[in-house]
Amino acid sequence: MKIHEYHRPDSLEHAYTLLQQDKHNALIGGGGWLKLSKITMEKAIDLAALDLDYIKEDSNAIRIGSMTTLATMDNHFLFDTFYSGMLKDAIHGVMGVELRNIVTLGGTIMGKYPFSDILTPLITLDCELEFYKEGVLPLTDFLNRKTRVNDILVELRIKKHKGTGYFKKIAKTALDFAILNVAVTYSEGLYKIAVGSRPGRAKLALNAMQSLYESNTPDFKKAATKACEELTFGTTHRSSETYRKDLAMEYISRGLKAVTPYED
Repeated sequence: MKIHEYHRPDSLEHAYTLLQQDKHNALIGGGGWLKLSKITMEKAIDLAALDLDYIKEDSNAIRIGSMTTLATMDNHFLFDTFYSGMLKDAIHGVMGVELRNIVTLGGTIMGKYPFSDILTPLITLDCELEFYKEGVLPLTDFLNRKTRVNDILVELRIKKHKGTGYFKKIAKTALDFAILNVAVTYSEGLYKIAVGSRPGRAKLALNAMQSLYESNTPDFKKAATKACEELTFGTTHRSSETYRKDLAMEYISRGLKAVTPYED
C-alpha cells in the first residue's frame, strides 16, 4: 500500500469533501488491516479527530460510533449479557488484544472482510448504519450492495430486542484467521443463522431460517442441512470445501440447540 498525502480533518464535512475529490482518496479507520491492502491512496483521510469513538444507549438501540475499537466494545458492560454475550465472544476471536486495540468497528464494516468474526454475529441482529450524507441503511443491504458507498460511516445502531445468541469461530490457532465462523440467534420466535469465512463473506441462511419459522416442531439437523445446501463453501489453504461444510452442519445444529428457550 502507498499513501501520497495524509490528512486528519476536524469535521465530517471536511472529511467528506476530501473523500469526494478523487476516487483514489480513502478513509482510514483503525488501520488494522492496511497491510493486507495493495491499493494506492492519493489522500489518506484519518477520522481519529471526529469524536466517533463512543458507545451510547437509548430506549430503542445501542449506538456505536464508527471509530470505536473492538477492545472498547469488549470492555463495555452493555455487551456482557446482550444476546448471551455473543458479540464479546466474537471479539475475543479477533487475534490478540493489541490488534483489538487498533481495529475499529467502522473499518471492519466498511472493509466487508470475508474473514471477519464480527460481521457474522452482527447480521443476525437488527442493525442499521448511519452515513453522513446517505443516511440510514440496513447493515445487510450495505453488505449486499455491489457498488461502493462513497460516504462516511458515522455509527452502527443495534436494536435492543431481547434474545439469545451463539457464536463459534473455528481456527487452527487462537491467532489465526477463521476456517469458519457461525452465529445463531433466537428472538421473539425467530431464528437467524449466519455463516462466515466460507471463505466468502458472512451470509444469512434464509431458507433454513424460513423453514424453522414455519415448523411447529423445529428439526435442528434438518435446518442445518438446509443451511449448508443454500450457502456456498470453498477450498483454500486453510481448509477444504467439504470440511467447512461439515463444520457448518455441526455448529449450526449446536447453535440452534444453545439459543432455544426451554420451559421447565
